[in-house]
Amino acid sequence: AFAGIFAVLAFLLRTAGAAVLGAWIAESLAKREFKRAAVRALVAAIPILAWQAYVMSVQGSRAYAEPAYDYQRTAYMFYNVSYPTNLRLLDPFRPEAGEVTAGQLAGRFVLNLRELPGRLAESATAEQGYWREFARCRDIGSPGASAFAEGAVAVVVSVVGLLILGGLAILAARRLLLIPAYVLLSLGGVCLLPWQDQMLRYWTPAIPLLVLALLLGVKVLWEYSAARARPAARWGLRAALALALGAIIAIQVYGQCLLYRYEHQVVQYQDRQGRQVSHRLFFYNNDYRSLDAALNMLRQIAGPDDIVGVSTHMPQWIHLRTGLATVMTPFEADSRKAQELLDSVPVDYLVLNPGAAIDSAADYMMPLVRRHPELWKQVYSDKAGTAVIYERLRPGAGESGAE
Repeated sequence: AFAGIFAVLAFLLRTAGAAVLGAWIAESLAKREFKRAAVRALVAAIPILAWQAYVMSVQGSRAYAEPAYDYQRTAYMFYNVSYPTNLRLLDPFRPEAGEVTAGQLAGRFVLNLRELPGRLAESATAEQGYWREFARCRDIGSPGASAFAEGAVAVVVSVVGLLILGGLAILAARRLLLIPAYVLLSLGGVCLLPWQDQMLRYWTPAIPLLVLALLLGVKVLWEYSAARARPAARWGLRAALALALGAIIAIQVYGQCLLYRYEHQVVQYQDRQGRQVSHRLFFYNNDYRSLDAALNMLRQIAGPDDIVGVSTHMPQWIHLRTGLATVMTPFEADSRKAQELLDSVPVDYLVLNPGAAIDSAADYMMPLVRRHPELWKQVYSDKAGTAVIYERLRPGAGESGAE
């Protein structure tokens, strides 16, 4: 009963929790407890069907059917449409690539599956960037030593990934099926998604179980070396396991040091009431710093009724920062069509971060403003050109803005 309650709560907290419900049912099926599996399937169906009924009610509402602007319900507007609608696109950030086919979906799954052991190791230890920094060994050796260390890290990562898979297999062999079933369903679902750089984020709930599988794999190999391996093989195997565990601990310590030294940055900006705000955020890089500076300027030059189009993926945050009505810009390769869609809002200012990692839509907006200088005037740019603001020029309007 408690398992069912927790499984339902997992789904209600996040759609990915459906993997918990699926594993709960799969466990009974694997044990040939078909009546129990049927009851669990019925329990699982209640929250899933209730949520889908709610989604359908939203999609059938007048507010959804009559959008506020022309492209509000376009498939690439991922904040405004359902997951199935957005995932019909081959690349949600490049909608001109078209809708995904069954063959392309299978190819995506296989490609992601090939990277799974390394990704699993990354989940249970540290992200690839920290491993690469660790492997360079800038301060402790020559280039040859660094190359050797990088190769050793590649071996350790592969070993860790195989140990995790082995631990899951051991759990399944011992008929402790709930954990491996959940992990496999969760990872399988993530492998179908087009956002390879978001894979770790989506299977974060499974990370404690991946660590459990890793430690179980280490434990079984250690016991095997004591019971069956010859002395030389025993000590070699134990040395390899100790090396892997030592590397995991080392990368955790090293990663934490890097995180707090370089990635825990001071944030300073003016909020919508004009008050100076200062605090710290993780991963607050120069792209975000440039965006905040641009928003400070935007508050000074925009009127209270102006509408802002942002090509970053944070229209809600920018609305909270400035108090201005904010929409995401369209992902349209045709500049003429993109301009028509912007005018359907209508957008008065564009905030763009060309070349920034936080802004994949600027690739569509920059050609538009360059092609139509009679419609858009640049009123702000930082020194590096990583954050720019354009004002919509309208017939009969006076000159405004700040250079």
